[in-house]
Amino acid sequence: MSTASLTEEQFVNYEREGFLLLGRTLETEELDGLRSRLWEIIEGSVHYDGLKLQLYDPDEDPLTGKKFRKIGDLCLDDRFLSYFQKPLFRQITRRYYGDSVSAQRAMLFNNYPKLENAGIAFHQDGGDSWNWIYDRHPTVTVWT
Repeated sequence: MSTASLTEEQFVNYEREGFLLLGRTLETEELDGLRSRLWEIIEGSVHYDGLKLQLYDPDEDPLTGKKFRKIGDLCLDDRFLSYFQKPLFRQITRRYYGDSVSAQRAMLFNNYPKLENAGIAFHQDGGDSWNWIYDRHPTVTVWT
């Protein structure tokens, strides 16, 4: 069963420790549906104006013929939007950002075990260089 909401004690723990394990946030059927939709996006059978698919250049993935780094703006897809708008995530964002924000970025990151010549080291976006985009530093990141 998925986590439906957080208690005040869990919020306090997050604020004290800097992280919180949410537990299961979707059911197997939902995961299967999102996984299926990702493959459709990667293979090109589903496309949205504004969807950002960032490919690695040098090699190809043997399964898809593409090696991708990330897919951005997944909130354009109804299946993903439904997942991002779950009451649990709304509860979290309302606490820290108010009623007008539900997600800052909605994307899939793909990390291959070893990509030489990719030129991209592990990093967490944010900090002062993002001030031109956002009116505040991110307080919460939900990785699922």
